[in-house]
Amino acid sequence: MLEFCILLLFSVSLIICVILHYSILYALIFGYILFFAFGLIKGETWKKMFRYSFHGILTVKNILIIFILIGSITAIWRACGTIAFIVYYASMFAAPQIMVLICFLLCCFVSFLMGTAFGSAATIGIICMTLANSMNIPAVYAGGAILSGIFSEIAARRCRRGRI
Repeated sequence: MLEFCILLLFSVSLIICVILHYSILYALIFGYILFFAFGLIKGETWKKMFRYSFHGILTVKNILIIFILIGSITAIWRACGTIAFIVYYASMFAAPQIMVLICFLLCCFVSFLMGTAFGSAATIGIICMTLANSMNIPAVYAGGAILSGIFSEIAARRCRRGRI
């Protein structure tokens, strides 16, 4: 029952942060404190709990580094006007009638090259969505094409490895 209460408190803190437009970092810190206290209540020592925390961070270290790099590259692109430049020149060549297909194929290609769906969504996905918005294409169609593109390559890769 205590486990359910801890998870419920953490879930409520996430929902409150989203509703009130606070950073979810506050909910994550609150959740860490909750789960840390839960471990102490279950009889673990402080030292062991910190060791568990450290090993957990080491497990996701590469993902965190990728997120930092993706955030950096998209921030640099926005600050330098790269996205606006690409959208301006691509809008001269892309026809609105085939824009959804173009979004899908570009996202497939970039996802294949980068090997990460998150990186593809944060780079070419932003460009495709901006381009589709400039052509008055509904965001639902463009978003569907982008998500399908970034995840279709990953699904194909898993099929080749026999995981699906």
